[in-house]
Amino acid sequence: MENSQRTSEIRQQDGARRDRQSAVQDGCDGERRTGMSDDALRGLLDILRQRGETVTTVESLTAGLISARIADIPGASDVMKRAYVTYCDEAKHEMVGVSRQTLETYTAVSAQTAQEMALGGARQAHAALCLAATGYAGPPSGPDDHFVGLVYLGCCYRGKVTVEEHHYQGSRNEVREAAREDALCLMADALAR
Repeated sequence: MENSQRTSEIRQQDGARRDRQSAVQDGCDGERRTGMSDDALRGLLDILRQRGETVTTVESLTAGLISARIADIPGASDVMKRAYVTYCDEAKHEMVGVSRQTLETYTAVSAQTAQEMALGGARQAHAALCLAATGYAGPPSGPDDHFVGLVYLGCCYRGKVTVEEHHYQGSRNEVREAAREDALCLMADALAR
């Protein structure tokens, strides 16, 4: 774990998108929740295809929304061979190797868990790139309501992990869709480097 921590970067986001520099990142243009265009996503998949690389996802709160969005693009099967929905702690541990200690110490919704999800998914799927999402989608239901909208997104590309912390507002579905779009923007960032 020490090696992966040295190559990790954690960013805090307020839900607004960061400026993107590459034309292939048109879907991440600063507009909140406009969604990545099919052309922009197709461009990202083309980059993976040209590099002979694959992508996978490890999703908790998004429960497959990210992988479904990738699969919306014809030919996605060239670069996405598998994806993981790890909605509970046990699935995170069993399917992608998130350590029990991490889950107990930091909880399932933490930067540490998102990092291990991204690393573990890439390792299990033998993929160059893995997107991970964990968080609280809501709705509010008790004393921990202030956590609703807290999401950690991870992206592992060629062994380097970036984790972002987001605080979204809106309905359960709006939080999940926002996480999906920002995860795709993380992929765009990684491929533009």
